[in-house]
Amino acid sequence: MSNPGEHEIAIVGAGMAGMSCAVGLALGDRSAVVLETSGHPGGRMDGLRTQGFEFDAGAQYFTVRDPVFRSYVDTWLSGQRVMPWRGWVVELDRGDFISRESAERYVAQPSMGALVRHLAEFCDVREHQAVARADRVDGLWRLRDGRGVELARCRELVLALPAPMALDILGDAAPQVSTRLAHFETTSCWAVMLGFDEPLPVPFDAAYVNQSPLAWVARNNSKPGRVQREAWVLHATPEWSVGHEDLSDSEVLAHLLRALETALGIESLEPVFTEARFWPHAAPIHTLGEPFLRDASLGLSLCGDWCLAPRVEAAFLSGHALSERLLQP
Repeated sequence: MSNPGEHEIAIVGAGMAGMSCAVGLALGDRSAVVLETSGHPGGRMDGLRTQGFEFDAGAQYFTVRDPVFRSYVDTWLSGQRVMPWRGWVVELDRGDFISRESAERYVAQPSMGALVRHLAEFCDVREHQAVARADRVDGLWRLRDGRGVELARCRELVLALPAPMALDILGDAAPQVSTRLAHFETTSCWAVMLGFDEPLPVPFDAAYVNQSPLAWVARNNSKPGRVQREAWVLHATPEWSVGHEDLSDSEVLAHLLRALETALGIESLEPVFTEARFWPHAAPIHTLGEPFLRDASLGLSLCGDWCLAPRVEAAFLSGHALSERLLQP
């Protein structure tokens, strides 16, 4: 194309859905550029590696139900991009626990986000590109940042984002699509990462927590491919997260550390590393019930886990299905 900032297809969002769509297009010889706000692909599969600790801050694992996704997972398994996680998962209630169902769980290695970054190797990903607004002018989408600087132009726009974020970007550029998006809400989640010098004296590796501000706790170093320093990830319940979204990181850390002590029945835990992260769009509350949303007359498509289900697999399948649609003549 004559303008280096003009593309056939632009995908906003380099999480699992966006990268699945981009890879599908690349396999079909369709060029697309992926614009990502942060410094690397990953989305809600992002994590943290610091001071000898490793944490999966967002998605903790994934399951496989669909045969299409299974075919990709089998390839990733053969290349050791993905491994089964055979950690002991329980239901936990103030120190008492019972085994949870033995579902087949998988994790990417050495981190969950590594799988998304692997997919990005096959695509044109532009990082630190914070798209704040999309306007359609003369048959093209013009993507701008918060200062109004144009980042790219494209004929086909894909928003691989949570529905509320997509709605903010579209504004009044696609009224019918925006009306539908307005019905989709998300839950938020406070995540806390704790590093310890010694293993915690509990026999299990992860737990769904009852009667607690915590919904989930996991020994991250029980997952394959991780360093062995004792690292725990805590996810607060949606209700607690919404009710405490304005707390400072230090206040959240104090609350949820006490909640972990209560859940485990252990007094005075002393982590040597702490960090809190707030996920404003952790999971969809409502889903579309179909793989993607598209207005062909505007050259506009949307994909993500909010279309199908709050799972890694659903995000992948949404992007994959959209790529197949866009490859049709």
